[in-house]
Amino acid sequence: YFYVSLIQEGYLEKYDVRTYEKLGRVYIGASPAHIVISNDGTKGYITDFVTSGSIKVFDTQTMSITGNITEFRMNRPHGLRLTHNGQYLLASTQISYMLFVIRTSDNKNENVVPVDATVPPNGSGTSNFYPYQVAITPDDRYAFVSCRKSNDVRVFDMQTRQFVRTIAAGLNSLALEISPDGNWCYVPNQGSNSVTVIDVHTMTVIKTIPNIGAQPHKIDFTEDGH
Repeated sequence: YFYVSLIQEGYLEKYDVRTYEKLGRVYIGASPAHIVISNDGTKGYITDFVTSGSIKVFDTQTMSITGNITEFRMNRPHGLRLTHNGQYLLASTQISYMLFVIRTSDNKNENVVPVDATVPPNGSGTSNFYPYQVAITPDDRYAFVSCRKSNDVRVFDMQTRQFVRTIAAGLNSLALEISPDGNWCYVPNQGSNSVTVIDVHTMTVIKTIPNIGAQPHKIDFTEDGH
């Protein structure tokens, strides 16, 4: 199956990947954003970007809402990513500049970490960062978070639960991705029409690919990483 978030209508839809038949539809709220599905395929998560400042949990079989993850600092949640072992859900919030580390066993917020030391404790943003999307290394050690307002990628250590590195990228860095082998992080820069290539192990930029087209947004790899 595949799942689609309909930003304008506010719905989440489910389709058969072979026949394209629509199999279910459930209302999420204004501007539902990113979707992730659990490793066993039984449940999913989707960010309710505008309406409630929350992450909705849904049953993939019944296409019904089964939970609501929220917190007072969860202001405009957008990017979502599950760790590869399925134990944690990471969510970035654009307006409150936080990274939420959520246990999938009970959907509880285990850590709420600001992307920068200048972020106020209540998460009241000052339009400086706008964390957008999260990518996680295959060993689940690090999470790379793109910040589209500060034009950089911030590296979060899952063991220490701290941000440990800031890597300059291009203008308006958006939906980054890490290669299947864990060696490279590719970052599309919507405002500079480029892609930044980061060496994951050294956490440094090794190349910028220019002039790839207008407003690059999302990037992904083939399964073999080539």
